[in-house]
Amino acid sequence: MHPSNVLFQNMYANITVKVLTCNGLTLPSNLPITVCLFENDTKIRECSGTRCILRNVTVGSYTLKVYYKLSGGNKVPVYEGSLTVEENITSLSYDVRANITKLYVSVVDDEDVTLKSYTGKLLLSAYNVYFPFKKDEYLYLPFSNYTLSLITYTLNLKSEKIDYKFSSTDCNLTKPFSIGCTSKIIIHVPVAHKVVFSFFKVSGEPLIMNDIKAQILFSHNGKQYVLKEGFLSSSNSIELFGIPYGKYTINIFKENNKILTQDFVIGPKNKKIFV
Repeated sequence: MHPSNVLFQNMYANITVKVLTCNGLTLPSNLPITVCLFENDTKIRECSGTRCILRNVTVGSYTLKVYYKLSGGNKVPVYEGSLTVEENITSLSYDVRANITKLYVSVVDDEDVTLKSYTGKLLLSAYNVYFPFKKDEYLYLPFSNYTLSLITYTLNLKSEKIDYKFSSTDCNLTKPFSIGCTSKIIIHVPVAHKVVFSFFKVSGEPLIMNDIKAQILFSHNGKQYVLKEGFLSSSNSIELFGIPYGKYTINIFKENNKILTQDFVIGPKNKKIFV
């Protein structure tokens, strides 16, 4: 259903159009919005921006259309409504609630806790255009079907940082999904919120010794990284948070001599490791 608005004019009217989100929120001024006024099927006026002016519009009935301009030049229609200009008023304001949503993409671990640092890309399927996103920033998207292209999780290791990439398959989001007037979507990634490593002697007693050091290694892209290491002087357990599912290695040292190496896999049902 297209809204109808009656505007009054003496000789002509300057119409200020303010484009809002679907639920009436202000859009960023730099969003690539184009506003067009049509008489029958002929475009007679055009202006750009989330707030712009259609100048010198004469008396008559028109169609107002709003487009979201994509990189590459394509335009996504996000609004269409009727507009009638009558006499006696020369300047008017017109608010448009367009099919655009202010969206936050939350990427969470296996306990639904938001990751500390991430970036990603959503693909607007019909136009093959990517919208990058990152933590603590909003997207302003036209209503449409999207697919998840990629999520990059920054993993803080002992001495460096690495970017761990998750595909749509990793996130169980291989099919396109619809984005309408919603404020948030949640994407689950295969990251363990908490993993506990517990070390024991052969006798079954907790392994707590000043000269015993445990080292946990993370395997990624054919290379091993030190995730954490420390002496078991006060506790036989080491806790890690926010680590991706995958292959890990534990090394145990006594007075700098390696006495044990063990590989294991972290997954949804394997987050308590006993060594």
